[in-house]
Amino acid sequence: MTSRELCGDEKMKPLRGILIHAKNDGKRFRKIESCISISQRDADANATAEEKRKADEGRFEFIVPRNDDILILGGYAQMGEETLEWNENEHQYLERMKAGCVNLYPDLAKAEFTDYYYRVGIRPFRDEPRVGQDDKNPKIFHNYGHGGSGYTLSYGCALDIRKGVKEYFENEIRPRSNL
Repeated sequence: MTSRELCGDEKMKPLRGILIHAKNDGKRFRKIESCISISQRDADANATAEEKRKADEGRFEFIVPRNDDILILGGYAQMGEETLEWNENEHQYLERMKAGCVNLYPDLAKAEFTDYYYRVGIRPFRDEPRVGQDDKNPKIFHNYGHGGSGYTLSYGCALDIRKGVKEYFENEIRPRSNL
């Protein structure tokens, strides 16, 4: 059951995302230890009409070290797509994603890719993530709708929820003495 059904949240939309996994072991290029990304605004400043059209298709570039030896390269997002079925021959996104990441970090042209080269996943998306106490039932706290940024936002959102739950239980649940 999704948040759309469980919470009656009509703002929820599925977001199919595609990421590439490359090896980051320092053998083919210097190991990347921090994130590299480009905002769409930066990308659009010098973009040709064709590049802008491709950007409108949901492609964006980032390079994120996930653990000691894996890089996540991305990405591509398709709003409203609810299935994992995806045909690379039909869409040709992987090569464009890889080229965009190589443009950010040219040594990636030498990268070796993992056995599972790419991953497709469905992310729950809202225009604004729902993080906080329910309006109708104060005992319920929400933390969903982050789309492809769930991993990035997870710690901060979890801390916000923790604070809200702690305040609720301290103020509403704890018995108070009149002595």
